[in-house]
Amino acid sequence: MKHLVLIALLGTPVFAENEIHKQCLKDHSYAGLDEINHWSNIATCVDKAKNKVRRKEEDRLWEFVKANPEYRFPGQSLNKCFAKPKELAIKRVEHTNDGMVLYYKESIKPCIKRKK
Repeated sequence: MKHLVLIALLGTPVFAENEIHKQCLKDHSYAGLDEINHWSNIATCVDKAKNKVRRKEEDRLWEFVKANPEYRFPGQSLNKCFAKPKELAIKRVEHTNDGMVLYYKESIKPCIKRKK
């Protein structure tokens, strides 16, 4: 029964079309090892190859985040003012005997998206 399940798993198209699995099966052909060591070697080979692919993708994503830090934080990818100091709306402050008077700017310049 165990061998029938194994044959059914090996015959699936997903397994056969995966290049990593094909290469590991070819590299670790059955060479006199007992069955457990044979499949363990193939599984180790597949795991190492998939980890290499995963690390390359993570490195690519980290490079993108370094170049575009606004994508690191949720909701900031469309924020044109990300990591820029906020412009104050107060133009001038005058102190009087009764308190103080604030003068506000008529307009504030909008943020311009940085060029990439």
